[in-house]
Amino acid sequence: MQSKKILAAMMAFLILGQSGCGQANAGAAQSAASSSAPAAGTEAVSEQTEAANSTVSSSSAVSSSSAAQEEIKKEIILPDGQELKFDYTAVDGIKAEKGAVVAVIVKKQNNIFYQEVEKGARRAVDELNEKLGYKGKDKISMVFAGADDSTNLDDQINTIDTILQENPAALCLAAIDMNSCTAQLETAADNAIPVIILDSGVDSDMVTGVCATDNYSMGGEAAEKMCEGLDDTGEVIVASHLTLSETASERIRGFTDKMKELSPGIKVVEVAPEDEEETLKKMLDDAITDNEDVKGIFSVNIEFSDDIKDFLAEKKNGGDIRLISIDCNAAEKKAIEEGKQYGALCQNPYTMGYVAITSALHAAAGEKIDQRIDTGYIWVDASNIDAPEVAAYMID
Repeated sequence: MQSKKILAAMMAFLILGQSGCGQANAGAAQSAASSSAPAAGTEAVSEQTEAANSTVSSSSAVSSSSAAQEEIKKEIILPDGQELKFDYTAVDGIKAEKGAVVAVIVKKQNNIFYQEVEKGARRAVDELNEKLGYKGKDKISMVFAGADDSTNLDDQINTIDTILQENPAALCLAAIDMNSCTAQLETAADNAIPVIILDSGVDSDMVTGVCATDNYSMGGEAAEKMCEGLDDTGEVIVASHLTLSETASERIRGFTDKMKELSPGIKVVEVAPEDEEETLKKMLDDAITDNEDVKGIFSVNIEFSDDIKDFLAEKKNGGDIRLISIDCNAAEKKAIEEGKQYGALCQNPYTMGYVAITSALHAAAGEKIDQRIDTGYIWVDASNIDAPEVAAYMID
């Protein structure tokens, strides 16, 4: 169990060593020091934790299953038609070593999508501990970490390096840049650490498995919905968050390919603000000024959706522009119900987190897992927004 204590300590000091250390980073140290091991960490980490207790709330950049609060359990569901080696929607049959640590590294910690991933992952860990009867120091634990910003690749790489030094049972990764992490994947392979990609992958054959949405297909369906009832003229804007992210790249490619197939006369205009000087609002304003017949906007991720809705509300003809987004929370649901948003394609981050853990632990036990597990998505609009089957895909 010493490795759990060391891992907690290293994570704490890594976070406190990042630029702009303040209350949020102190809280991260608190969580890292307490969540990865049932026993207390080193004296230095204890001091950092004590200081953190007096300054921050429970939100943090690293968390784990041991600190979980009671949450509503969603249905764990995968799309039909997949011939899979295991039932990844349950913990039955997993042979996990006592005290194993699973590391989950995402693009950005303070992100509602990855918070939902964490809930699902935490549930898998808790259910497995209960199934195996592991208690105290024998419990399987999860280290969950993310960068302070989804563009901070150096931060993510440093976090992965730190965690790999402690030889976790498995690493689950949502990569910021699909061309990154080569050295880290080599280190994992050299130490027989299985790497499971969740959500956003890397261009490498060194990963053990992938648990993700079919982003190309989802982008294509967004185009199909965008074309409904529109004539074959004008422009459609694609608002993207990270062009280096595999998720964004595949959604844009799927959308663009399908638009060319269905409505070749409609021009696709991409906007991708990735710095403070080029805000989303300014780029949308410029795109609409330059293109006089904008008929729709496809928001590639949920973080942009609220800003786009606010932007359209300020435009004289904003109500005539069709908005389709990826993922759906309470704000999107309300906008769809009020007719301010045409619809959304909703992923299943809760299931994604759960299945990432179960597949990772099957792999850690030396079992050959499926190379790709499709976690699915669903189209949501005013006609089905309250349907029971939609609940599993909503972000709380």
